[in-house]
Amino acid sequence: MANEAPTQVRSHAPPENAGRGAIRYVWHASYDDPQAVRSILESIPDGSAWRNERGSRREDAATARSLPPLTVERERSLFMRMNCLKHLAAKRLHASHSDLERRQQTADRLLGSAREIRDQILTACQGLVISTARRMQRASDDVEELISEANLVLLAAVDSFDCHRGFRFSTYATHSIQRHLARWSRRRMCKRMQEAAQDPISLSRSVSEPTGRVDRVEAKRLADRYLALLSPADRSLVERRFGLGSNPRPHTLREIGEQQEVSGESVRQRLHRIMRRLREAAETEPLLSEFPH
Repeated sequence: MANEAPTQVRSHAPPENAGRGAIRYVWHASYDDPQAVRSILESIPDGSAWRNERGSRREDAATARSLPPLTVERERSLFMRMNCLKHLAAKRLHASHSDLERRQQTADRLLGSAREIRDQILTACQGLVISTARRMQRASDDVEELISEANLVLLAAVDSFDCHRGFRFSTYATHSIQRHLARWSRRRMCKRMQEAAQDPISLSRSVSEPTGRVDRVEAKRLADRYLALLSPADRSLVERRFGLGSNPRPHTLREIGEQQEVSGESVRQRLHRIMRRLREAAETEPLLSEFPH
């Protein structure tokens, strides 16, 4: 790869009166060479299995899984052609030797062809998207939501992938999807724990009820973060009341009162003050910063 021409990610904002968003792509020096452009646009290896894949990318998961993966040669050719078409569209919009309407029409045709190639790449990766989403699914997660999130990441990854760097798009996309879904799941868990802190019963259930191993570990870690804000005595009270920590079951107010030689009403009032502090903490301290991104 040492002799490869330089590449860079570009985002071209069209003229203000063009009425369109920025064109994002990976530029390569060959896209400014007319002879190289002709070669790029004409030479795509045969992909007969993809010719009729123009529908929804996820309308049939079984079909997506049955499609053959892109070969190294075809993957590289598709990315080069897609980015070359985007580059030509960006150049056309910024040209000054013809009227804007004609430039827009030409750019639209070029970008339409680029989108068709992008859709082929996205379709080819649906098996990867589905398997990654299912592998990272927690017990409380909706796999359809995970797949939707993964496809948003995949769409962005297509625009920023540099096929000249020597690794496959599947590797690049998998890492991007895994990082995003991990962050997404952490945010969801933090939000659930913040909501749980609004209700003492929910706080205990958030730790005791999740069925997935990862859910239980994450829920306990978040609950511990909240309880760490309390004094040892207050934390012990909350743990005994809701069956947290080393307590095998929730204790009644009367049981706790008898242990401390106070009335159940006194325990209730103290617990009310503690839970109010936890609710305030849930509203003012999102805890997202406690976890690596």
